[in-house]
Amino acid sequence: MPTDMSTPAGAIINDSDSSIRYSDGWVANMSVSVGPNGQIPLYNSLHITQRNADFSFSFNGSFISVMGLMLPSGQLPKWECYIDGVKLLSLPLTDGQEHLPLCSQSLGDGHHTLTVAVNATQDNPLCFDYIQYHPSSSGYTDDMDKVFNPETAVVKAGDWPSIPSISSGIMTREKDSKLQIQFNGVSMTWLGLYDNNLSGPPTTATYTINGSNPIPFPVNNFASNFTPTIFDQIILQTNDYPHGLHNLEITYNGDSNNAPLTLTSFIVQNVTQPLSTLSNMNTTSSSTMSPNPMTTSSSTAPNHHRPRSTGSIIGAVFGALLLIVIFLLCLLFWRKRNSTKRVGLPESSGAIRPFNFTYYPTVSRNASSPPVNSKASRAFPTDGSVRGALPSEKIQRMNNGRTSTSRLQLSSAVTSVPSTQSSPEIRVHHDSGLRISQPEDAHVIDVPPIYSPV
Repeated sequence: MPTDMSTPAGAIINDSDSSIRYSDGWVANMSVSVGPNGQIPLYNSLHITQRNADFSFSFNGSFISVMGLMLPSGQLPKWECYIDGVKLLSLPLTDGQEHLPLCSQSLGDGHHTLTVAVNATQDNPLCFDYIQYHPSSSGYTDDMDKVFNPETAVVKAGDWPSIPSISSGIMTREKDSKLQIQFNGVSMTWLGLYDNNLSGPPTTATYTINGSNPIPFPVNNFASNFTPTIFDQIILQTNDYPHGLHNLEITYNGDSNNAPLTLTSFIVQNVTQPLSTLSNMNTTSSSTMSPNPMTTSSSTAPNHHRPRSTGSIIGAVFGALLLIVIFLLCLLFWRKRNSTKRVGLPESSGAIRPFNFTYYPTVSRNASSPPVNSKASRAFPTDGSVRGALPSEKIQRMNNGRTSTSRLQLSSAVTSVPSTQSSPEIRVHHDSGLRISQPEDAHVIDVPPIYSPV
């Protein structure tokens, strides 16, 4: 098939492209099969606003055109286009049912920034479809969606004369006329025009890809006396196919009495854009806007849904794993902190031990007393002669039940204490609070309290 597609006529930036920067107020609709008057959005996607909003796009090139889709309404929305801050002349629209450029401008080749400011309402929304521009000579890349003119890129069979109203483009009204296009990409979009001078009832045509079964599509003419010529209308969009070389064949089913099938240019889609690129756009939720007036139908729309990128899936998985790890670390830290704050009993919960001091007796008034028998001095009186004495059984248990650490360790200095006529007594303060009375002439040695086992 001798077709020449080495020289594209321009590049296409769809509304879902991440290079377009949106303000608040835009909602993306990715499943628009057909508009209220039969218009077909490029790749079945639109960005819609019902308020004051804007978007911008930077590029290197010499021409730019912005395509929008108007809805039937009593009053059109307002918009203004700017290139590098300079306002452009907006193309006038007098019918709310057209798919036409919002603005178009030839420029000096170089770097430019397009800004489109919109003043829309809920009753008069604006739908942005795509941008077409002419990149600089070195600006084309393999992954760009490109526009081609039909003169050298198609093979015709049958009668395909030039369109009378314009200097380029071809058309047919001959039954069973065929046209073949060989393209290298994912899908192809056929652009034509509606001319009121070529009016006629609608008819159909079919297309095949790589010899597959014919797929029908409508052929209409929406021109009128009010809008005699409507340019750049999407006549056909093929389904998505694996990227590569494909052969498209078109067959016209009408005749001279029907609306003609016109071809002014066609777009070759080279790379499908993942839906995840929409997350980089600053758009508002669709719940904040009224229900979309565009017709959406997944059963009749071509398959232009974009697969999610592998990078976004991997990022989501790693993000989930990171959250799990952080949660586990916080849980371990919390448990360790609580364990250090928990107050418990000592490992050995024995009796409270008295002070471990070395005790020195009180020196008697009579320095010539004989040494004190240390063993006798540690015993409590048990004969009941002491006033306020404890019962002999309890005193005996107290004498015999002390631990080794609670026994009195009298220093050897006790033996050097001179005695009086009676032996010195040991006065022990027990935790019961009871005091053991001593004889008036007794020599008393005070020791720290002894605590009973808990």
